[in-house]
Amino acid sequence: MDTLSTEKTNPNLETVAKQFEAWRAGRQKRDRIPQHLWQAAAQLCKNYPTTHVCRCLHLSFADLKKHLPSEKDDPPMQFMRIDLSGAIGNWQICCQRSDGARLSLSANGPTPDMAHLLETFLS
Repeated sequence: MDTLSTEKTNPNLETVAKQFEAWRAGRQKRDRIPQHLWQAAAQLCKNYPTTHVCRCLHLSFADLKKHLPSEKDDPPMQFMRIDLSGAIGNWQICCQRSDGARLSLSANGPTPDMAHLLETFLS
């Protein structure tokens, strides 16, 4: 595959930055960013952190996020049942919600009502 077709399917940050610069240089005030540039920026997020892409391309994080594949494409979350009824001594539990919030607990002694605790945290 030649370099030109590779850059069209998997562009690098510098190439897309130049495309944005060229578009901005010739645009009229209030022109919307063309869809092909949004697609190129979204493609970069597969290889770079979204915040880095936004900074380099001078884009709003919220606007770029609208052009990223939705989280609905992720496989469904699966849960596993853990029996903690016999747990004694030191214990620790850590979990993370899909929005990034984290819960970490550790103690010595009997475990609290984990079902209620996790249901409250995850809701």
